Amino acid sequence: MKNKIFYPVFCLLVLTVFLLVAVNGRAMAQEGKAEVLPRQDSVLSTGAAASSGPAAGTGFSVKLNGRPVTFDVPPRLESGRFLIPLRPVLEAMGAKVSWSGDTGTAVACLPGATLAVTAGSQDAGINGREWPMPVVAGIDNGRLIVPPEIILEATGAQARWDDAARTLALFREGPVAGFPAPLLDLQRDIQDELDRVDRDLAAAAGELSRTGLDGEEARRILSGLAARYPYVADACTVDKNGMIVAVEPAAYHKFAGSDISGQEQVGRLKETGRPVISSVFTAVEGFPALDLERPVFNRQNELIGSVSLLIKPQLLFAGFAVPELQGQRPEMMVMQKDGYILYDSDSSQIGRNVLKDPFYHDYTGLPALAERTLADRAGVGTYAPPGQPPQKQAVKTSA
Repeated sequence: MKNKIFYPVFCLLVLTVFLLVAVNGRAMAQEGKAEVLPRQDSVLSTGAAASSGPAAGTGFSVKLNGRPVTFDVPPRLESGRFLIPLRPVLEAMGAKVSWSGDTGTAVACLPGATLAVTAGSQDAGINGREWPMPVVAGIDNGRLIVPPEIILEATGAQARWDDAARTLALFREGPVAGFPAPLLDLQRDIQDELDRVDRDLAAAAGELSRTGLDGEEARRILSGLAARYPYVADACTVDKNGMIVAVEPAAYHKFAGSDISGQEQVGRLKETGRPVISSVFTAVEGFPALDLERPVFNRQNELIGSVSLLIKPQLLFAGFAVPELQGQRPEMMVMQKDGYILYDSDSSQIGRNVLKDPFYHDYTGLPALAERTLADRAGVGTYAPPGQPPQKQAVKTSA
């Protein structure tokens, strides 16, 4: 078994994936709920921003660790709140920022965090968890403008208002020592793909609100959804009692009428009325899968069921190219929060458990390194294959 870099990624539907990639190594991942980050002390969270900051409607400067941040659209105060362009600040912190013009969404990836903000929304996503912002994100001359609180939450930075200099000073520790920057591209690619699936699922849920959960139109929507992604086994609708109503493609028609009410994610969606993603489980179709679901409401805004995509994790993660590090191509492993391996470049590892399987106990430091990914957002560690000193480097981050 080769060495690894621990590298986590969070989908906006609260999927946590830890990818571990290392020199001559492989990658691991972990699925579960995103951790709650503590709020940082800030002049912005006191409720007195207007009185302690610049006058309403005026501009101010921003510094990061003492260095000015350059903007082509200036920060400003509006309705008692500081508003700043998102991209320049996060790029100054070393983030990879991507923009989807179709949805008006910016996704920023840093070691330890993934932040997604959509123009016109007051909810942002941090490591798979929704975070309400004090004001709606907006567009100013083509730039996404946000309240700095959301940047502080995502990055762990702190802020202080310097009234004399009319400057909002941000302070953040630098990148984790030894963290390979190319992994941010992988983090971004995985997040972008998960976001793309979620957008299509949300659109299908909207259409099914009009068509209902069954019928020719509903089946057309499901067929198109299932055919769009090579790693999706099937798409189905589920009524509020947990019964599969319609399923596509045709090879899975026989599973219509199956009772899946006992599945954890089905019950969670019924209880919360919110999108859900499961841990890996054995689907009624007979294989290990991840279930991504969106609620479907009728015209009276009553929950009538959900639309589901059944994903084969091995096919999903096999589609991502791991960046070359120090002239070598790492391998990748993806694991759940309980240590279950969803994907591995070495297919013989899939289905094992890093935390429980005796196979891994002879890898000095590896189980402990895997456990540490539960608590730490980014870091570097080492482990050793059997009979070797602990010299294999492993790097872990979260998104």
